[in-house]
Amino acid sequence: MAEFVQGSGPRLVLGSRGYGKTDYGVICAPAWKILHDPQDTYLILTKEKARGTEIIGEIARILTEEGVPLAKSSSLRLLIAGHTGKDPNVAVLPLRSKSFRGRHPKHIICDDLITPDDVSKAERDKVEAVRAELMKLTENVCFIGQPAHAKDVYAKLRKLPGVKKMEVPYGSIPQLDVDLEAQRAAGISEESIQASYFLQISEAERVPFAGVEIVNFFPAGSCVGFIDPSHEGADYTAMAIGAMNFDNFVVAGFAWPKAWDDCVEDIGRVCMAYNVAKFAFETNGVGKHPVVMFRKNGANVAEWRSDTNKHGRILNAASFNGHLKLASYLPPALSTPAFRQAQQDFNNMVLEYEYKSEHDDAPDALANLMIYLGLVKK
Repeated sequence: MAEFVQGSGPRLVLGSRGYGKTDYGVICAPAWKILHDPQDTYLILTKEKARGTEIIGEIARILTEEGVPLAKSSSLRLLIAGHTGKDPNVAVLPLRSKSFRGRHPKHIICDDLITPDDVSKAERDKVEAVRAELMKLTENVCFIGQPAHAKDVYAKLRKLPGVKKMEVPYGSIPQLDVDLEAQRAAGISEESIQASYFLQISEAERVPFAGVEIVNFFPAGSCVGFIDPSHEGADYTAMAIGAMNFDNFVVAGFAWPKAWDDCVEDIGRVCMAYNVAKFAFETNGVGKHPVVMFRKNGANVAEWRSDTNKHGRILNAASFNGHLKLASYLPPALSTPAFRQAQQDFNNMVLEYEYKSEHDDAPDALANLMIYLGLVKK
């Protein structure tokens, strides 16, 4: 593990809890290299400042016990006697530091930047932004930790072919394995055990539509739609239209970042292009006026009022996953950059949906459409 961390290029180390990832990869490995090469330099990132202070203190203790004189040692920097160059041998920074630029370390090690106690989208976005900054400093960046979310930095790095990977799941070092049956008996969830020890995250647990297939077609004939309106442009107006294709339900959707009354022309063009026989319009928050207006213009539209928990009905729709498809197909009449973007926004919003997503208008429109058609329960 220590040798792998020292390699060149971007790297990822995932290991079972209790296997000493921090001890050997973050503390002993840099200490060993600096002991043999006084000019080697490291930047170590941790989630919290206190963690970084503990790590640099341990590196300093190891070097001191090996007889290496320290020119400077603090809670953030370590410099051994005889080292030259702008960067110290070791510097530690917390995730939210604003002083990444101007540093030129030979190695960067990121220790447990994402943990189960905070896997929110905001936190994941922060780590992604930091990763982009770090890759500008050196290509030798190593991430160490355990997966915590289906779309966290570890999940993304796992899929990148240019990243070298080392995974050490439960069973790799039997002498360090804990009694998992005892943990289960103590009430530790299976989801937590799978992530902490077997390095497995169930996408369905957190990102229920992650496995939905994108298809480049839409069934011929008439179809039915549902509109989740935005009031005064506070969020997205989402339109989902669907039709059965054998035993699969194919959905074409559009999400516009504007109020429903600014989407009337777009909605009309979608209805014409897809031969929408009827659509339901959610009246929560906007009242019956849109329904009355569409009917006066000849649309076959039904009034719909949602009265169930939004996340619950979206999860019910996700249970249809094996027979649910999202269309990337656009009829020629809608083949414009604006409609292509609206369709992409809809599909992304569905595929990336998780509890408390910033935007959930598309999956909500999809769920209500399926409830309206009787494909899933409320």
